[in-house]
Amino acid sequence: MYHHAARLRSLLAEPRLAEFFGAVWDEVLVPICGAYNGAGEKDNFVDNHMDTEFPVREWRFQGSLGFGGKFRIPLALRCSVECYPEDETPARKKTIEMANSALTALVARFTAPVVAEV
Repeated sequence: MYHHAARLRSLLAEPRLAEFFGAVWDEVLVPICGAYNGAGEKDNFVDNHMDTEFPVREWRFQGSLGFGGKFRIPLALRCSVECYPEDETPARKKTIEMANSALTALVARFTAPVVAEV
């Protein structure tokens, strides 16, 4: 089975990939999208995205995007959040735009070549 994060996996070592998903949680889903951040929520998110046997392709976090608030990572590097079209409002559209911009920046940050200090 082709893992949803296979392209990220090819660019990032496993600890770095876990760090990436942790940053998605800490820098996008909780502060921008209002995802519930109860005990174990972040670990559950990261662990499920790191699972290679039963990989997730989307994560329903709800938050300020309503019941349909989802994080998706398709078979490419384009991570995104979205909500159900019928739940879309101007405020939610703005949240989605901000979150998707932040996700694009995170992917770029984590996939940029690491320059060793001399």
